Amino acid sequence: MPLLVSGSQKNSSSPSGFTNLSQAQNQLGPTPTTSTGYTLVATSGSLVTYVSSLGNLQFDKGAIYSNVPDQNINIVGTGTSTVIISGSQVNLSPTTGVLVVNGGIGIANGLYTGDDINVNGITIGQGYKGSNNIVLTGVAATQTNSVDFDGENSIAIGWSALLGLQSAQNSIAIGRYALSSGTNLTNTIAIGDSSLQRVGTVSTVLVGAINKITTGTTTTVTVINHGLTTGSSIIISGVTGSLGTNLNGKNYLVDAISANTLTLYTFVFPNDDYSLATNSIYSLIRGVNKTIDSSSFGTGSVTAGFVSRSIVTYSNVAFGNGSGKSFYNGQRNFFLGDTAAPNLTTGSFNFFLGYAVSSNMRTGNNNVSINSKLIRDGQDNQVGIGGIFYFDGVGKTSLSSTVFVGDPSYYNEATSSFNNTGALQVYGGAGIKGSVFVGSNLNATGSNALIVLAPVDDGTVTINPKNVIGTIDNMIIGQT
Repeated sequence: MPLLVSGSQKNSSSPSGFTNLSQAQNQLGPTPTTSTGYTLVATSGSLVTYVSSLGNLQFDKGAIYSNVPDQNINIVGTGTSTVIISGSQVNLSPTTGVLVVNGGIGIANGLYTGDDINVNGITIGQGYKGSNNIVLTGVAATQTNSVDFDGENSIAIGWSALLGLQSAQNSIAIGRYALSSGTNLTNTIAIGDSSLQRVGTVSTVLVGAINKITTGTTTTVTVINHGLTTGSSIIISGVTGSLGTNLNGKNYLVDAISANTLTLYTFVFPNDDYSLATNSIYSLIRGVNKTIDSSSFGTGSVTAGFVSRSIVTYSNVAFGNGSGKSFYNGQRNFFLGDTAAPNLTTGSFNFFLGYAVSSNMRTGNNNVSINSKLIRDGQDNQVGIGGIFYFDGVGKTSLSSTVFVGDPSYYNEATSSFNNTGALQVYGGAGIKGSVFVGSNLNATGSNALIVLAPVDDGTVTINPKNVIGTIDNMIIGQT
């Protein structure tokens, strides 16, 4: 860059060295910034001094840069002044607009914009020209169905939310520590501080040591008392040789053909249906999935290695702070309410509704608890509603309140004329520990019908027709 005013040469306008005022140029002393130019300052007495006006900035064909290597360029608005960049270029992409930054940008304080902003393909704002909207959206890319956990179609909002985003799929976490791990999650929703915090933290649970591996077009693994059910997902480890090279570290679905033997199938779900519900297990395993052909897997120790159950957690939903906080193993559970079932670790197809509901539960499947304190830990198929209704999962139902059956306004419809009519029909015997009052006829029908009146100790049998004479055929009173 040429010097604007040089301070390194004497004026040569006169051979004598005297200055010709019409051609005068004052000699200026060199400074560290002589390569950048000066501003001359003259006093009222024509005393001329100079100051550096441009620091070490260099201008070249519209570019401004520092001519000192690695030196920052700092534009400062002093006092209450503002640095303004003006123009009319519309921003339509990262390379358009009045200000384009080719590289990262750091902002120490707040950022205010007068319109929506676009971050990595995601629009944040009011929805373009709308008002009173909160919009966080983007254009979805076309994808093929996949069961790979590779960080797709998920939303994470909150400190330490869905930290394993890169291995999650189709999941939503909103709140501090929501889906905190996020590892190998799919179709899972957690909204609330620490909701489903432990999901994804445990990947495997040891089943047992391998006793034998039988190779061929079908591969079977012997693990004594494995305890697995058909449809379980497993992973094999520790097998040696080329056999181990081919089997170790992969996920398989199993068909539990006996208490000690498992047949291996490919870990592929049909049509992205991740369900292992009982009614779909056999179509999953024996229909869509393929057996493992180990004919070419080579040899290795068939008495070394281990089988572990893979923890595949999916389609769980939790709303509320701390809801399902300890849960890490299961599918299709629903938690609604602050600290709903906070200690449940393992189970599937459960429904929990209410504040701190079922805090005693650690394991269980297919339970429904609606603000109930009656649901028992470790029991399946229970239903509890408040402190009134409870079904124990194996055939006993308790109602802890007065029960009204039928509507008085439909009295005629509720009248019973036989054992399969009326407002209350009981298919089976009925035991009643208390008084029974019948407001109309009491009938015993059917072949060999028997009415037994057998008071204990000093009980009394009273027949009181109110002075109406009646007839009782074949009546036995007393001992026979």
